[in-house]
Amino acid sequence: MTLLYLISGSAFYWLAYRNAPVQEELDATHPVKQEAEIVHLFPNETELRAA
Repeated sequence: MTLLYLISGSAFYWLAYRNAPVQEELDATHPVKQEAEIVHLFPNETELRAA
């Protein structure tokens, strides 16, 4: 029974992953992608001096 559960769960996960939109499609349809500000968690020294 456990093996059947693992096989069926893996199959559903694989099918969902195959049908999921790719990142480029999501970026193209994002409503505020062009207006968003990029925030770097670890900026380098030149970015810190510019700020």
